[in-house]
Amino acid sequence: MSIIAGIVAPHPPLLIPAIGGAEADKVRATAEALDRVGAVLAEHEPDTLVFISPHSPMIEAAFAVRTGQCAQGSFARFGRPDIEFDLPVDVELAQAIAADAETAGLTVQRIEDARGLDWGVMVPYYFIGDGRPIVSLSISGLDYQDHEAWGRAVKRSAEAMGRKVAFVASGDLSHKLSPESPYGFSPAGESFESEVVSIFNSRRLKDLSTIDPDLVEQAAECGLRSFIALAGALEDLTLEGGTLAHEGPFGVGYAVALFEASDAQDV
Repeated sequence: MSIIAGIVAPHPPLLIPAIGGAEADKVRATAEALDRVGAVLAEHEPDTLVFISPHSPMIEAAFAVRTGQCAQGSFARFGRPDIEFDLPVDVELAQAIAADAETAGLTVQRIEDARGLDWGVMVPYYFIGDGRPIVSLSISGLDYQDHEAWGRAVKRSAEAMGRKVAFVASGDLSHKLSPESPYGFSPAGESFESEVVSIFNSRRLKDLSTIDPDLVEQAAECGLRSFIALAGALEDLTLEGGTLAHEGPFGVGYAVALFEASDAQDV
């Protein structure tokens, strides 16, 4: 058993109607796509959801993984402290990923504190979690090759532990997609989004690491390192699927993509 599906999931809290209110209707396509992902996962019944988020504790020269028994967080910073999460952690798999990554030469920091679960995990989990245990990983300031290696550690560990895993790469796209964005506008935003979505649809995820660095910087992206880790986790798997939704009504790009391993039905 190994990775049965890979998911690209954006994480704006306003996707949740209780937070977004009327604004949530403007990202209905994204929410509906995440609901579709949740339905697919219900069919495959993964044992664990492995999340990687750009808003998890980030260490410049190391990767972080939560290894406590649970992970807790809320949307208090978004005005809804009543929307809380206390999620079970697959500690065995988390420790296995950390150990495998260290054997591969990566530096890993284990986080025992349950508090501080970030919205990069909580927003997708709201739509697709269904009570399943998680593993929560961070990105880092390390290079793209190290992020691919981080993803490969997930795949090897899932195989070694006999886990059916869905890997969720949390991240938005460009933050400068239109003048409506609070981060400003850059024409690079649309070019970056077009290239990323094309890669998703071709399922050649390895190509994510070859996008022009100047384009990446000018687009003010959020999730590229998460997506590159996903590429490592799905490496050498035969995939089906691609982009389910892509929109940017607030000047920030949101894409939902689903990649199913072709043998997932047989796992």
